[in-house]
Amino acid sequence: MIHYYVHGRGRGHATRSRAIIATLRSEGYQVRVFAGSNDAASVLGEQASVQVQSIIPGLWPGAAVRIIWSRTVEAIRAARKDSADLIISDGDAPSCYAAWLLRLPAIAVSHGLVFSHCKRPQGVSAVPWLREGLKRRVSSVGARFKVAISFVPLLPRDAATTVAAPDVETGGRSVAERSEEIVCYFRDANGDRVLRWLVELGARPVVFAERAPDVDGIMWKPLERQAFIKAVGRCRCVVSSAGSNLIAECAAMSVPHILLYGARDDEQRLNSEMLERFGYSSSSFDALTFESLQSFVNRLPAPKVKNVPWSGLQGASQVVLGLTQRLSGD
Repeated sequence: MIHYYVHGRGRGHATRSRAIIATLRSEGYQVRVFAGSNDAASVLGEQASVQVQSIIPGLWPGAAVRIIWSRTVEAIRAARKDSADLIISDGDAPSCYAAWLLRLPAIAVSHGLVFSHCKRPQGVSAVPWLREGLKRRVSSVGARFKVAISFVPLLPRDAATTVAAPDVETGGRSVAERSEEIVCYFRDANGDRVLRWLVELGARPVVFAERAPDVDGIMWKPLERQAFIKAVGRCRCVVSSAGSNLIAECAAMSVPHILLYGARDDEQRLNSEMLERFGYSSSSFDALTFESLQSFVNRLPAPKVKNVPWSGLQGASQVVLGLTQRLSGD
């Protein structure tokens, strides 16, 4: 019996967990999924068994500590009730703490683990890497193995860490297919200025969001997984927040992509910096200008058949399955 916990902020945690959960179940493992009640539960749908509260950045320290404590206690009770043999956590700290207290084996899986358990590549900002690494190291305390999901080749810091490629869902796009649509997704609903500029450039952006932005000239669509993948697969380009999973999806489908990040968002800034040597365009929201956006849209790179920076890395699902089988044999 495996208890699988998925952090709730953003859609990347749940999207990559879908493939891992499906792989484990196909091999005969019982998997009970605990999904953060924000975005994760909606993405996982029927795969999720229980909704749990997520620790969202920006909470007051006292509130965060109370949630972590109560969630850890809940995870301990659930593991005891089900006689769980293994806990897997994608970005969920309390479940790792519960595993440590119960002396259960645990596997931490996350893109964020690249900052805490991999060596920083040359040219990437040191201080943001350190800050993000400290947060991720705290969230994986208690995990015996760490699976750092990366879209670029990185070196692990220790033998307990494996760098794995993302398992990417695609819309079956071929390099010959390209519509004139520009797909947009902004995790924190902070892209209205960008959308107005795209409209001014003559585009009608297709915007996936929980609520319709207050911008004239756009096409709004609710966040629905299959519709989103289909739209990305056929679009001219994507303009979005620099989330790791969408980066991987665009790379796998050879979709031109401009990466945007908040000035204080270390993770998405580092994602962008890691991809600069692969020819990606990126900017903070504050530094982006109309001219730079216009230049990107008007000079899209030619599509390539295989344009995945993570070439050579084993997929996350197979890495987690191998570690699970190893722990089952211990």
